[in-house]
Amino acid sequence: MNDCSELIEVLRPHLNWHRARLRFLAAFIRALIRVRSVNLAQVALGLNPWVQIASNYRRCQRFLAEYRFDQETIGRLILQLLPQDTLCLWLDCTEWKFGRVSINLLFIGVAHQGVAYPLVWCFLGKVDDPLSGQAAPVHRAVSSSLRERLRLLRRLLSFLPKERIQTLSADREFGCTGFLRDLRWHKLPYTLRIKAGSRVSYQGKSRPVEQLFRHLRYGQWEALPKPVKLWGQRTHLMGGYLKTGEYLLLITQADPQQAHIRYAQRWKIETLFKAFKSQGFDFESTHLTRAERLESLIALRRI
Repeated sequence: MNDCSELIEVLRPHLNWHRARLRFLAAFIRALIRVRSVNLAQVALGLNPWVQIASNYRRCQRFLAEYRFDQETIGRLILQLLPQDTLCLWLDCTEWKFGRVSINLLFIGVAHQGVAYPLVWCFLGKVDDPLSGQAAPVHRAVSSSLRERLRLLRRLLSFLPKERIQTLSADREFGCTGFLRDLRWHKLPYTLRIKAGSRVSYQGKSRPVEQLFRHLRYGQWEALPKPVKLWGQRTHLMGGYLKTGEYLLLITQADPQQAHIRYAQRWKIETLFKAFKSQGFDFESTHLTRAERLESLIALRRI
């Protein structure tokens, strides 16, 4: 386990665990990287080769069943490993399936050097919080509620200073009155995509936002010189007409001329989805559907 020593020293200040447990955690992470899968049968192959595979498999099962990873603790660890500059954050959700079970994950991630890392997350689809310690399965969910988004945001702000946030971006499915109001109340920088039919007030008139940009041609972008009023809040607006024939409409509290550049960080989130799914660590092959065990696997993957 000599090749795990450096990782153990990185983890030690953040996890109040004895050395034997830290050693197994480091070996588990090393095995994840080696086999590029969260399927425990595959992870068992990548663990200690001097131990029978069946024994490794049972150790993995016990580890995930007995030990929990605090999101804030792991979040602080990730932030310490990143450069100490401002961060581009993204709110999004993803889904993977095991048989007939659909597992939905809402998360806030950070983009860095072309890759995204989840900082906080929650499972969707159950009235009771599945991360409360109850051994409840994760059920299908269609979308996140405002309450879940705000709770996730508050969890993030419990360990991430606002000064380190360059922008928080989100797709149009997440934009709503309550979410924008909460971002502004916390004085957080944001770049949010809104739906083309959203009504805004501009220069004394209320209209669907897309009407302000119908003069644009394919590939053109324009930032309005004055703020608009949307959902009772004054905010800057930028719009573009994509070659796909749809409008990309962005609201921001910062320089609207750069809104589309900040929003382009969104594509780094696709690397996170790929890392979770079959092109990466193949979460869809795991046999785990219990929220608390998936929570531990996601934390390991995040490290």
